[in-house]
Amino acid sequence: MPAVPSVKCILLALVTTAVSPFCVAKPYTESDKHDAYSPYSLYMAHCKATQEAVDFLEAKKDPPEPRKVINSLNITYYSLSADNYTPAEMGVSAEELAQCNATLAKADKWRKQAKATLAAAEAIEDKKQEKANLITHQNSPEYKQARSMGFKDVGNITFVKMYDDMLGDAKVKSMLINVDQQCGKYLRATQYVEPYVIYTTAARFNGPCGSVKKFAIKGTRGVNSGDWINPDAQFKYIGWQKILAPNGFQVRMQALEQL
Repeated sequence: MPAVPSVKCILLALVTTAVSPFCVAKPYTESDKHDAYSPYSLYMAHCKATQEAVDFLEAKKDPPEPRKVINSLNITYYSLSADNYTPAEMGVSAEELAQCNATLAKADKWRKQAKATLAAAEAIEDKKQEKANLITHQNSPEYKQARSMGFKDVGNITFVKMYDDMLGDAKVKSMLINVDQQCGKYLRATQYVEPYVIYTTAARFNGPCGSVKKFAIKGTRGVNSGDWINPDAQFKYIGWQKILAPNGFQVRMQALEQL
């Protein structure tokens, strides 16, 4: 009695037959060298374009500008693995492959040197800009007022969380905090938990605020529910405090004291 193949074997054969045209690379033929869109032609065209870019850079007497180097070498590599082609399957000879690899290595060296030079130049410019920004900040009326009041720096209430994350609690406590026009002016009194008035921004102000802001402020005077924060008020930072929420649970919140 002839052997009957198992269902598993039949399925495996069907699957193999179905997918094999997509998995097995098309064999290289000599005519591929004359087809402008064959893997061989695309790979060799990329090598030629890269070599021309490298030759152009090497021929320059003066060092080329880093960004121009990067742009001139911004040629997408033709991937040997993208279509499961090996050099042999494309018809690329050992000599052609060695020449292309040498060209791509030169291009990569140029690109890395240009990126390093550009990064160093940008770092210098960033430091210059930081210094200029600091001078502008220290010449501002807000900074001068803060210093005259005994504070070491000045900031805005919207960014108190960011200051705390970046600079630390002690640094924020040495700052005079103002109400900024970007988001701080949208704070409204929403709850009273002695001795704090809780100020919150509504979700509709997420555009200028980025997210809902909430602060516990001590020392306010004559505030009613729904009142906007005093745009001229100034504060000192107290730190994170546990505040009793309307649901009876305590929540951590950044607290400030109005001066």
